[in-house]
Amino acid sequence: MPSQGKEVKIFKTYFTPSLELKQGSNNQMSLISASLWYSWHKITANNNKFKYHNKTTWKTITVPTDAYNIVDIDNAIKRQMKANEYI
Repeated sequence: MPSQGKEVKIFKTYFTPSLELKQGSNNQMSLISASLWYSWHKITANNNKFKYHNKTTWKTITVPTDAYNIVDIDNAIKRQMKANEYI
């Protein structure tokens, strides 16, 4: 379900022992703390070079090493292609 341009992820947890909630009661729960990991793409010196052909020669782009999401990787490549006057 999209929310303001961002993808919503479903979070599930199972309690042991299970929680017994009475039907018709005003049951509430709060999250006090959480440690969450997200899948980021780590760009390192081993995988930060991208090549493209500009109809004349092959060009190499070097993206700075960092942790990127897919949109940020795309933007970093496009910025360098634009700097090379390709797009």
